[in-house]
Amino acid sequence: MLALRGVHKSFATPRSLGGLLRGAPHEIVKVLDGIELTVAAGEVVAIEGANGAGKSTLLRLAAGLLLPDAGTIVIDAIAPGTKRREAARRYGYVPGDDRGLPQRATVRQTLALFAALRGVDDAAPLVDELLDKRIAELSTGQRRRVQLACALLDPNARLLLLDEPTRGLDQEQSARLWAELAARRERGAAVLVASHSAEERAALGARVLRLDGGKASVA
Repeated sequence: MLALRGVHKSFATPRSLGGLLRGAPHEIVKVLDGIELTVAAGEVVAIEGANGAGKSTLLRLAAGLLLPDAGTIVIDAIAPGTKRREAARRYGYVPGDDRGLPQRATVRQTLALFAALRGVDDAAPLVDELLDKRIAELSTGQRRRVQLACALLDPNARLLLLDEPTRGLDQEQSARLWAELAARRERGAAVLVASHSAEERAALGARVLRLDGGKASVA
């Protein structure tokens, strides 16, 4: 379902004002160094690693939000970096922060927008009581629930890309999410999730991939 082959990604660090005035070059930091990963249908892979290890970068690459410096990424034989709209109909994505939510829109309007983009109904019981609130009025946990609802709108999504999905959720909400992901897995969905939680990884029955120094290894 998802395959990364020899994926490299580096970033230039921002220069200080003094360095900018001196014309000092950017420092290049290699975040991912030749990553190899396959996530099959019906499989959950959890990415773990320290902050800055590249977990979010890997997920953004898989979602086509970043392009690799080298290597290939395919979702169901489609390259998300060059055919993002076509690939996006096959996956649901939850970023690690609040980006992607229209702050002035209500939850109802936001769900309708995402549903229209994916060609599905906008039913989302995860956020029923929030439907008429504006995104800007929501707490961190409530915003996370809206992001999850948007990602899970399509019950037939072939792939789920989730960056710390239970951040801001309470234990009951986390358990509901894990149950939903287990049901999706049983129906053949592939799941790639960044997680610091051993409880979460165990609940999902995940194969663990550890990122360290740009390299990936089975934990």
